Amino acid sequence: MTIETKSLSDAQANWQSVTPGRSQQYADRAAASVGKWAQKTTAGIPNYQQAVAGASVANRIRANVAGRGSQRYPAKIRAVGASRFSAGVQAAGGDYSQGFAPYLQVIQGVTLPAKGPRGDPRNYDLTRAVGDALHNARIRATASGG
Repeated sequence: MTIETKSLSDAQANWQSVTPGRSQQYADRAAASVGKWAQKTTAGIPNYQQAVAGASVANRIRANVAGRGSQRYPAKIRAVGASRFSAGVQAAGGDYSQGFAPYLQVIQGVTLPAKGPRGDPRNYDLTRAVGDALHNARIRATASGG
């Protein structure tokens, strides 16, 4: 006995015509799941670690990338990326400030060594001072769960 279904084109047309009208439903359900998301994600860490450590992960990633081809990613950028970019940036302003503030403080707190003449190898020490400070801040933040 076979299973009767809609055709793929009918399913796609239905999805494209009905789903955009569900933005409020999405927003309500997403907001209601915030606590569940954090709890379930944390509880799933051991499963994630085990799955990522599995030998077949690299092969699955390679197959998924090859199966999608190199055209899907740029096509989606052209189709929806640009139109969503500005709104996404505007919506993420507070997140940007909150996320970048600790690192800006680190950068502002770095005392740079003296700059040498152009081409002087000691000038790499300026970059190293900032890089080391940022790296150490990231390690501290990661260790503290930040």
